[in-house]
Amino acid sequence: MVDLPAVSDPFSHEEMSTLNAKFNGIRQFDDCLGICRIASTNPKLVLDCLNAVTGWNLSLEDAFHIGRRVVNQLRVFNLRQGMKKEDERPSQRYGSIPVDGPAKGKNIMEKWDWMLENYYTLMGWDPKTGKPLPETLKKLGLEELIKDL
Repeated sequence: MVDLPAVSDPFSHEEMSTLNAKFNGIRQFDDCLGICRIASTNPKLVLDCLNAVTGWNLSLEDAFHIGRRVVNQLRVFNLRQGMKKEDERPSQRYGSIPVDGPAKGKNIMEKWDWMLENYYTLMGWDPKTGKPLPETLKKLGLEELIKDL
């Protein structure tokens, strides 16, 4: 299993944006294998099965690396097609303040820009534009995409 730290506050802007960046890539690795997103998978079990069937010896780090390559390829494609930071704002409904339930009165929009910049930074992207930094693409073996930014 991916070693997820206990979430101390599910409404913490810092904690949620940090965890989103830290674990970004593992779902995309599942996508590469054709695993249904509706099913909650155990990455260690998936890797054990994949390694047994293929004779490979992929680690969890390898899976994250593969997934992050996908995330960054998608990012560059979307940016090249005209996506901007402003396009990543939540819809009015999603960004509204809940009137009941456990999130009653919680406002994600007041810290949205900070959360997005924190996420971008942790992903190795420019915190102001969301563009992957050249060193991030190089680290992932995606140097050929640098010219597209």
